[in-house]
Amino acid sequence: MFIYISVFVLILLVLIIAVYIYLPNLQFTLSFNKKTFRLTVITLSIAFLYFLGFGIYDKIKDHQETIIVKVDGTSHLVNGIEGKVLLLEDQKVHANRYYTTWLFTWKKLQHADEVLTVSSTGERIVYTDSIYGIPSYSKEPISNQIREKVGAKYMYKVSLHFPSRGIWKVSFGDENRRVGPIHIEVYQ
Repeated sequence: MFIYISVFVLILLVLIIAVYIYLPNLQFTLSFNKKTFRLTVITLSIAFLYFLGFGIYDKIKDHQETIIVKVDGTSHLVNGIEGKVLLLEDQKVHANRYYTTWLFTWKKLQHADEVLTVSSTGERIVYTDSIYGIPSYSKEPISNQIREKVGAKYMYKVSLHFPSRGIWKVSFGDENRRVGPIHIEVYQ
């Protein structure tokens, strides 16, 4: 959205400059003196750069989203980065309890890939053998339908364990090709 706003401001800026230079006898042009024209051009240039910066940042940075997927009249909460990794969160995640759920990805993960969890206090835990590959023709019709609705290519069963409550960042994969992080709120 910021990109579109910056393009609009740029078009407005170019039109004002073009009218001022090429049509000096218009009432619009005559309403400007040199000082107000310069101030208008400087203000619009700053607005253009401001919105352009936010637009570029918005396009580059992955944003975590929460998506509600309806399957057979039931709503399912899917959390993550669309197009990369999504995690089914149909129930609250509690500290010191194993949380087993579905992971949907667009890139294939290996059975031996790691799960890296980092707490908001900096505590890091690496889990191995937490990702279980499930073929897409699995006998899990609900998770298969969710995978199809979000457009993911692969789905995995994932078992996670968080030792304390708070916001945890979870990444999946090996050191060279990690996907995520997904922010998960863990309750007591």
